[in-house]
Amino acid sequence: MSTICARWSRRWATPPRPNPGHSHTRRSVRRLMRPNPGRRPHRSTAMTIQRLLIPLAVGVLLAAPAARAAEPAPEKTFWGTETAEAAALQSLYATKQGTMGVASRAMVAACHDRSVEIGLDILRRGGSATDAFIAVTFADYVQTPGASSLAGPMGALIHDPRTGEVHSLAAPLKTVSSLGGQWTTGETAVGKQVLVPGAVAGLEAMHRRFGRLPWADLVRPAAEMAREGFPVTPLMSGISIAYKATLSASDYGRQTYLRPDGSPHPVGAILKLPALADTLDAIAAKGAAHVQTGAWAQAVVAMVKEKGGEMTAADLADYRPEWSAPLRIAYRGRVIHGLGGHNSGGARLLLALETLEQADIKALGHPSESLDGLEAMVRISRAVSAEPPLNTHAFFEDPKAPAALLAGSRPAQIWGEVAARIQRPPLPAPGSHSYAVAVVDEQGGAVTGTHTIESLPFGTNGLFVGGVPLNNTGIQHPYSADSAYATPPGRYLIEPLSAVLAFEGDRLVLAGGTFSASLWPADFQMVSSLLDFDWTPERVALTPRFGGYGIDLTKLTADISVNVIDKRVRAEVVEAMKQRGVALSQAGYVDTGMLVMIKRDLRSGALTGFTPEALPEGRAAGY
Repeated sequence: MSTICARWSRRWATPPRPNPGHSHTRRSVRRLMRPNPGRRPHRSTAMTIQRLLIPLAVGVLLAAPAARAAEPAPEKTFWGTETAEAAALQSLYATKQGTMGVASRAMVAACHDRSVEIGLDILRRGGSATDAFIAVTFADYVQTPGASSLAGPMGALIHDPRTGEVHSLAAPLKTVSSLGGQWTTGETAVGKQVLVPGAVAGLEAMHRRFGRLPWADLVRPAAEMAREGFPVTPLMSGISIAYKATLSASDYGRQTYLRPDGSPHPVGAILKLPALADTLDAIAAKGAAHVQTGAWAQAVVAMVKEKGGEMTAADLADYRPEWSAPLRIAYRGRVIHGLGGHNSGGARLLLALETLEQADIKALGHPSESLDGLEAMVRISRAVSAEPPLNTHAFFEDPKAPAALLAGSRPAQIWGEVAARIQRPPLPAPGSHSYAVAVVDEQGGAVTGTHTIESLPFGTNGLFVGGVPLNNTGIQHPYSADSAYATPPGRYLIEPLSAVLAFEGDRLVLAGGTFSASLWPADFQMVSSLLDFDWTPERVALTPRFGGYGIDLTKLTADISVNVIDKRVRAEVVEAMKQRGVALSQAGYVDTGMLVMIKRDLRSGALTGFTPEALPEGRAAGY
């Protein structure tokens, strides 16, 4: 599903000032819920999103089966099923209860069952975690082509068991080199919305360093599936219904995704994608050269030019993915790695965890069970989101800047600001739609990462080349010479992707990532729940959590003083947080991120994994 990130270039919301009237810390739930008259919510600040990656997670809602009567839920203090929306969510998520994958040697966690099978087959044949990740990614491109695209970006963390080192690979989108080819506010030539893709180049670079099986063996399963056909899933059907107008804009879209009467293919129908199969066959034979200098690249340049853009053959041919040292921190006896390079998600996630380490989160309580814990984590999330350096392009052009921020005094300063607003927090403790894929192999290697189209499904303009939907991400990044966040011509975008690898000593304990909206805030809560509270992946996924800013999809605005929270959270909790000066919203579209995770129990060595609660398809499995 499409990632989503609100990026501000000039105006910032002022953080709420500490409120008077702090009382002693209260531990009983009933007293925690009591309003504090000394607190009042700060004023709401609404801002127009100029660079908004609309979440394809809307497709999940459209594709979800009709709500059935909710099963009686165990009594919860903070959340339940009193409202119709909460009951419908609980009913949908119930399909994933009891499905946590368990294995002893290797595991693949992904969002399509067929992709998982392909990945496991690669591992059984002696392939590495990198091999399986690549094969799963290509299979994902086939099964929901509008949700992700090999004409998009990708990023991954790779653990090499031979050396014990972790590597960060970024393959972000890139603006074209021509100044006149940039999309600007008021522009009408849709060809300028198409940015230079990096996904295939990134996957090939991973294979060259860490692959074991031949490249063609990793691409062929996806090509065969595209040619032979596969059943349309509820998600694919929902996306096709929602974006029928986009598909109707081109002959290819109409002929491939719509029936002769103009209706999308129903759930269960066999969908064949021969043009995409041909493209994948060429990639299997020629590698990334096919999409950078070959026939596909030439066709993209011609189409972009026809639509008023200025992408050149050199823009595609000169693209190189970006290897970098991952960002890393020590966190409560573990080492946490996040994405480096031109990815903001890694820096934000680790800054949030570094800040959280200043607190005794177990004393504050889990955010799904304690107002103190919820307030602390939401306030940390807001502070990190508003951190000025993380909202400039220049910051990520300096390879040393993110690590310096994490190693400096800023995490402690943020915690001091957050703690001042919490009702008598404990003293600091001694001592931070797309698809996500996580793989652990038998040798201890691991890969976790995200791939996406980074646009509305099918790119909204309905442009296809070789069966591949082109991104139109440029519309979310209008160029302005005086904007600190604007991407200059011929430069990498700053992607919001987030992924995490965690180790205790030299042993992997977590490989995970998030897609849809609220990427790093969801990873932030995932890491704390799995490591601080020792929860299982299933419990983490099925428990309500908060997300990023409240978004109005009709107006393309975000209220940066409000975070969304799962609609199963009770109204009394939302009101109690409001009295603490932390506004939360359950109105309209709520997306708290979709988690893909694998956890290792160091005592038994067992692997457990889980995939998004909102997607009935997809699983974690191993052997």
